[in-house]
Amino acid sequence: MRASLLLGAVTTMLVCAGCMSSANGASSSSRVAQVSISVTPEGCQPHPSTVTSDGITVKVSNLDANAVSEVELRSHDLVTLAGEEENLVPGLSGGFGVWLTPGRYIFSCPGARQAHWPFTVRS
Repeated sequence: MRASLLLGAVTTMLVCAGCMSSANGASSSSRVAQVSISVTPEGCQPHPSTVTSDGITVKVSNLDANAVSEVELRSHDLVTLAGEEENLVPGLSGGFGVWLTPGRYIFSCPGARQAHWPFTVRS
């Protein structure tokens, strides 16, 4: 029974992963931009702050920000969460990847002196 439950869970994950890719318009020719963020007490400025791509891979490193433990990528109105990396105490790194439509977004790092940083995706 445990084997059939595991097989069902793996199958569901694979089917859902395929749905997410097609729902977002991703294809094997999709462009992915690399964005780096070094978290400091001052904030989480993305480099670069503007990309022309279908998706992004975000690499986050907490250099020395004791008051900041997460970085979120949100819609420009801060309502929708597109991606995040949590539990980033100083010295830790992480990341995430997302497919985005062209538009304005905000990288948010609660607890930093400047908590919101603009980010733009162009087509």
